[in-house]
Amino acid sequence: LGTWDSFPFVIEIPEGHDGWLLVSGDWEEAAPASQRDEIAASVNDWNRDKYYPTVCLVEVPVGTVVRATYLVDLSHGATSEQLRLHLDTALSACTQALSRVGPLLPEL
Repeated sequence: LGTWDSFPFVIEIPEGHDGWLLVSGDWEEAAPASQRDEIAASVNDWNRDKYYPTVCLVEVPVGTVVRATYLVDLSHGATSEQLRLHLDTALSACTQALSRVGPLLPEL
């Protein structure tokens, strides 16, 4: 667990998936219900235009949050440097996605 650019992150090996690395971060606060459809459209735009990280909406007890995930198969092994590069890439890409995905604003 940790916080990067004010976003809470989990770095883990998913249960039942030995050898996989999962990095996921969420918005700090739930989105207002009135903006859910606009945020969903922004999430779809992100996923259509980017290979990674995957961004989705997650329903939590207090509403809807945006989650960015980076998943990589390391079951064949990785050096310390390769692991460090994956973590750097995951945290950088996920924080960028969480910062940019949001309600779509009309063009002025």
